Amino acid sequence: MPDFAMPEEDAPRRAVPLRPRGPRLRRGVGVAVVVAVVSALAIVGVPALVDQQRGRDAVATVERLADAVADGDVDAVLAAMPTIDERGDVAAMDVVVPASGLRVEGVSLVRVDGDEAIVRVAHAVGPDRGSAEVRLEDRDGWRVVEGLLALTDVDDVVARVLGGDVQPGPTWLLPGRYDLGTVGLGAVDLVPAAFAIVPPPLGATLPAPTFDAVPSVQTASAALDRIEAVLAACALAPADGCPPVGATPSDVPPFMGWSIDLAARSGTLDVEVTSSVAAQAAGSAELVTTPMRFAVTLADDLGAVAFEQTPASGQLP
Repeated sequence: MPDFAMPEEDAPRRAVPLRPRGPRLRRGVGVAVVVAVVSALAIVGVPALVDQQRGRDAVATVERLADAVADGDVDAVLAAMPTIDERGDVAAMDVVVPASGLRVEGVSLVRVDGDEAIVRVAHAVGPDRGSAEVRLEDRDGWRVVEGLLALTDVDDVVARVLGGDVQPGPTWLLPGRYDLGTVGLGAVDLVPAAFAIVPPPLGATLPAPTFDAVPSVQTASAALDRIEAVLAACALAPADGCPPVGATPSDVPPFMGWSIDLAARSGTLDVEVTSSVAAQAAGSAELVTTPMRFAVTLADDLGAVAFEQTPASGQLP
């Protein structure tokens, strides 16, 4: 047998499993998507989220102001609106609280534009519903610049009616319904009707509240004394503006129509005097009216009044 060695068989090769490329590829795509999303968020999403948060902060600031206004809490109003003194140098004592306040029905963001924001407040004053805007500025945080409160200019007479520590000049009125009682000022009484203040548009100033001025009991009594003095003088020396010659007083009291301008401290008093004049037929008489007019002058402090007869402008209506 031939002397040779059989060749050794090659050692079997170890099979190396091949990992599929699909999962690795998918994992790479997933990383790329995450990177893209994060990049987009950095470019677009973060500023948007910041603006959303600033908007929420502006709304929260106005919510605090609206709640303070609704509660009539002057200290809280001033805390929520620190810029209140920037318009008219109005002090805290010049914020007037209504008898029935504003009802807040919703607060929503209108827009944020840089360092300015506008927030809308849906509200009700009595049976009337509406909405008003509030303007804020970002001064290291949102600060209310204007909105909800009504700024008006009151004179000394209206200041007395509003009462409290109100002084003449620029005055803030909280929105709501004001129920004020009659105020006696000596020569006149101020009779205010219930009136409502609604939040004005941004930048608007409301006219001051007005009240009816009527003569006090003392003034009406002084006017009657003045009329009787004129009639007594007419009986001695008839003149223009006197009842007809031969007229006798009737049981009808004089009619008095007043027109008083408190700001001017003056006015007019129109009077109709009714008297009886004998008719041609025996035993009959007819009633006649004689118009008179008096200039009314009020003292500066409204504590006194003076009357001066002036020509009447014909028969009163």
